[in-house]
Formats: sequence, C-alpha cells, structure tokens
Amino acid sequence: MFELSAPATGDCRRMAEIHVRAMDANPLLHAQFPTVDSIRRLEVFLAGHYESTIAPRSPGRSRALVARHLPSRQIVSFAAWDVPAEVEAGEVAEEERLESGDITKLKGCQKQYLENYAALSASAAVEALKGEKCYHLEFVCTDPQFQRMGAGEALTRAVMAAAQADGMLPVYLESTTVAAALYKRLGFVTLGGFGMDIPKRGSAEPTEDYREICMVWRPTKTG
Repeated sequence: MFELSAPATGDCRRMAEIHVRAMDANPLLHAQFPTVDSIRRLEVFLAGHYESTIAPRSPGRSRALVARHLPSRQIVSFAAWDVPAEVEAGEVAEEERLESGDITKLKGCQKQYLENYAALSASAAVEALKGEKCYHLEFVCTDPQFQRMGAGEALTRAVMAAAQADGMLPVYLESTTVAAALYKRLGFVTLGGFGMDIPKRGSAEPTEDYREICMVWRPTKTG
C-alpha cells in the first residue's frame, strides 16, 4: 500500500504540511506555537528546513524517507533521523536540535518552550546513551487521514534496517506516551524519560505536565 523513497526537493512542502498536521494533537506544539499565524510560519520554516537537509551537497547528518500511498500517489508520511557524526578521537559530537536553532526566531513562537525542550531532550539522550553512537529517529509523522494504516511502522522499520546495516547501530528516539506502544511492539525498550510544565491549549499558564519517553532499539545478529 505504501512505497518508501528518499524525498525530492519538491516534496518538502508536503513534508512540512504533514509535520504540522500530525503534531496538531500534541500539546507541546501549541505551547511552542500558540497561534494560527505562528503555526503557519512554522510550516514555511519546516519546508525550508527539510529542503536544506536533503540537498545533495548537504554535509549534515540528517536523513529522511517518505511514504507514498500507492492508490492515491500522494506522500502521506515521513521519517527524519540523524546518523552519527564522524569525529576524531577525543572529540565529542554535538547534535544540533531543530528546537534550538533558527526556529526560535520565528515570530509568535514561545521560545522558552522550544529551548527548554531542546535542553531536556539533549540531557536525557546523554544520560541514556552515555556517548554510544546511534541513529536518532527524530520524527515519524503521518497525515491524520492515513494514520493506523502502517505507514509510520514501515518507515520506522526502514530506519531500523538502515541502522543495522550501518555497523549494527542502535536506534534512539524520544516518544510521546501515546506512540510508545507502537515502538515497544517493534522492539524498542524504555531507557528513561523527561518532562516539563507547559500551558494547556488556549492557556498561557504552564499547568500541564508534558512527558516523553526515551527508548532504544538494538539490532541482534542472526545466523
């Protein structure tokens, strides 16, 4: 039902649209971008962000795959992840997170919730991985009209297969509590988690306890 492929430049606007639609149910999105206008600016920013990461000459560590729904031929889901950096002995590779870059300069964003999330998630990753090289699965986003049809699972399995082929590397991710069951079914195990207080949708007071779960999958040798 789905065909997986590397995205083309012309697919990036659709990826950004899917990102925003898929995250609409996540209260963190609305804490970070509380207005319709700020979310529109986010979508434009994400289109440019994904275009820059898939550029043929891009030296970055970011990778992406899209899932195309064969009956309709439209892209309905995508995965985005980082691969380990090549570093010299004694150096420490630092990952630039989406939430801590130029996104914090977007008009209407609530910068403190972007930066707080970036700091907490980075600290949790250091604690969980203790310097171990891995694939970091940052996003698996599916258009709500096509959720629960297997696209996200197919993309996740593709990233797992790529990590296994790339020196039997583990795959690390931060999951919402809602999505954790899918990852557990795929063999991911919980390493820890983190939380932060954010406003409920439509409010300015940080009264909601938002939590994410740190999970890892490790390939096993067969044969």
